[in-house]
Amino acid sequence: MGLRWIFLTLLTPLLAAQQQDSSDTNSSTVPQETEGCQKPQRISKLLFSPEKKIYGLNEEVTLSCPVKDPLPLAVIRCSKEMSPGWKSAWEVKNIEGAWQRVVVKLTCLPRKCQKPQWEGRVQLEPNKKPYKLNEERTLKCTGDLQPPFRKVKCAKKFLRINERSGEPVYGDAWWGWNSTGAWIHIEGPVECIGK
Repeated sequence: MGLRWIFLTLLTPLLAAQQQDSSDTNSSTVPQETEGCQKPQRISKLLFSPEKKIYGLNEEVTLSCPVKDPLPLAVIRCSKEMSPGWKSAWEVKNIEGAWQRVVVKLTCLPRKCQKPQWEGRVQLEPNKKPYKLNEERTLKCTGDLQPPFRKVKCAKKFLRINERSGEPVYGDAWWGWNSTGAWIHIEGPVECIGK
């Protein structure tokens, strides 16, 4: 009986370890739910940067319109919202940098921009209307002054989600070609400067 007791005490931990190994093996074959979001189909006409099928949680994605040399329209991110069970949701960053839930599709329309309200000595050439989306214009100044940018162009930019209607609100965003050869967003008024 003493020998049986010793054998049983040695065998029990061995069987328990074997059972634990087999349950670990079985659980690894069950697919685990991955955290992330699929590329949203309802805004699929926009360009995504980076371009992926699945985006990680809180991964930011830049959206732009499908035109030559595109400029950013909006930034979205994969988020998780609290609901019965977790489900994927997308948020969009508004002009103040706050995240809002995407409830309607974002779009690149309208295709025209308003004339910028810059200092009177700053001139866009050719000086014709309408100002088409992403169309480059030369910036010139009167007299001996120079513009801060050689070229400018306009693009639509997402501003915010209207809280009453849930519709996206867009504004005109003018971009300037700087001395380093990069397009930068023009934040304030453009003024002519001395040589």
